[in-house]
Amino acid sequence: MKKAFLVALVIIAIALIVFLIIMLSNDEESANTSANRNTYTSSANSGDELKINFKSCKVKKRTRIDVALGSTTYEIDGIDNKKCLFNYGNEIEEPDWDGILDTSCQVPVSLGEIKFRVTDLGVNFNAIEDYCETDIKTECKYVRDDIECDLRNDCLALDLCDCTTEMNRADKCGYGVPGDEMCLCDAGGFLYCEELFCPTDPSVCETDYCSNFTYSNCPGICAKDCIPSNCTGGICTDDCGGENSCYCP
Repeated sequence: MKKAFLVALVIIAIALIVFLIIMLSNDEESANTSANRNTYTSSANSGDELKINFKSCKVKKRTRIDVALGSTTYEIDGIDNKKCLFNYGNEIEEPDWDGILDTSCQVPVSLGEIKFRVTDLGVNFNAIEDYCETDIKTECKYVRDDIECDLRNDCLALDLCDCTTEMNRADKCGYGVPGDEMCLCDAGGFLYCEELFCPTDPSVCETDYCSNFTYSNCPGICAKDCIPSNCTGGICTDDCGGENSCYCP
């Protein structure tokens, strides 16, 4: 009798656990469905513009903009201490994206209306990066994917083609894309990712700027010379990455 009673208790306990698991699963599914239902969705093409007025900073629910290779979702939470509270997140070819807006911004209302460029990867919010914080902690040099590197506001994707690299830099630093006359090659490809460095005045060669590079990645505004990285007893290494191999002409 006692054994049968214990078996019954075990069966009831198992049934309760299964019931709780089902309820929790339904709650999560319901929450996701509710989030999707409360998100306004639209689509855009590369080259389009997204206008946001940070002066008025009208509260806006989650808005998702679908592009060719993914989407950008953002929301506006209103004004706090003369700053517009703005959050956004991106996904690239991730249909099961969790929808977390991992970048939070406090944009001064004095900036007024800003136009953001739409790309095939999402909306480019580089214009307000100084007022934003993201939970991405990976150093640029450890980013191995060219698309991820391109989306990071603090990183620059270096290309086998010097011109492509400088076009990427100009775009992210916001001083205009250099002309075709700077192109030194016809084809390239992703080389690696590094921390973004923006020159103070891109129209003037700056020693401090050029010294950040070596022969292999010397930007077009600087001059380069093949200087071995090490010479001992008249024998030099077979490379061009030595000190001052990239300099101001």
